[in-house]
Amino acid sequence: MKAHRQQPDSTDDRESTTSDDVRPIDGPSLGTTPLEDQVAKHSAHVRAKMVKRYGQQHTIEKFKEGDLVTVSIPREDRSATDNRRLPCFILAVPHHDRFQLQIEYGVLRTHYPTRELLRVPDDLASDLHRKLQLARLSAPQ
Repeated sequence: MKAHRQQPDSTDDRESTTSDDVRPIDGPSLGTTPLEDQVAKHSAHVRAKMVKRYGQQHTIEKFKEGDLVTVSIPREDRSATDNRRLPCFILAVPHHDRFQLQIEYGVLRTHYPTRELLRVPDDLASDLHRKLQLARLSAPQ
């Protein structure tokens, strides 16, 4: 049910308002009902919660030469028993947001964007780094 506000008659006396009639600016908005204030407060709370939840998933990684990453192998290029991701070493950054990658067997021809790469966790990085460094040293220049 909607509450009706009475409009002042044009015949009412139009004297200046006193300080008791004015709400402070930092308090509830002028002309809103308690229900509207409650809805606005709840909406602000939900908005903050959503930003916290979905903002964590949208972090942009910054990679540089020498980082260990993994790249996804498309389903049609692997069998059911193959790994879904391929460990790589970033050799160069030939273009903005494009990386030249090296795997254990050589350098990949395609340059990969940031969105396709995942950083290798530190606990796995030492073994992979050593393996890829040996492959890099043995690769023909």
